[in-house]
Parts: sequence; C-alpha cells; structure tokens
Amino acid sequence: MPAETTTLLRLPAVLERTGVKRTTLFNLIQRDLFPAPVRIRNTRIRAWPSTAVDAWIHNQINGD
Repeated sequence: MPAETTTLLRLPAVLERTGVKRTTLFNLIQRDLFPAPVRIRNTRIRAWPSTAVDAWIHNQINGD
C-alpha cells in the first residue's frame, strides 16, 4: 500500500470535504473539536493538512 501523501487544503476544500458550513467549522476549531489551520511560512495563507482533516472525518464516522 502506498504511503499517504499530505496536501494542504484551503478553506473551500475543507468545507466541501467535511460538509459543514464556515461558521460551524470555526466554532468547532474554537472548541478544539476540529484541527486548527497551519500558517504557510512567509505568507498570510492558512491551510489544513489533509491528513488532519481525514482523521477528523474518520473519527466522526467511527467514533474513535
């Protein structure tokens, strides 16, 4: 099985992937129920590692 590749996901991709609305996502982050975005060095850009988003989705499905 090939190693999982981590990509950085911008907000629209995270919202699409999780199926939650923007306000809900940021409420979950504020309550430490969803991973916070990381800052891309030397920019104002923030994104989420795909592995963190996938782990959150897996946890929601399986209740781990």
